Amino acid sequence: MTIVAVVYFSESGSTQSLAREVIMGINTVEDVKAIECQVQAWDLFEGRFDNDELMCLLDNADAIIFGSPTYMGGGICSV
Repeated sequence: MTIVAVVYFSESGSTQSLAREVIMGINTVEDVKAIECQVQAWDLFEGRFDNDELMCLLDNADAIIFGSPTYMGGGICSV
């Protein structure tokens, strides 16, 4: 069986809704299973990701899909 990890962060729930739609689509494919991996705020410490359990899941996945909010990590930047 092929394992696809869908990794995302969602503060308001919009990215989570999209990620779950992707997961439902993946799970319609024979011999493919999607794993939902939601990144939480406490997974980030001083700008670094720290979640060994999630990293182990990702290490064992055959494919990884990342989703993030449009402005994750900062606001709109003007030049």
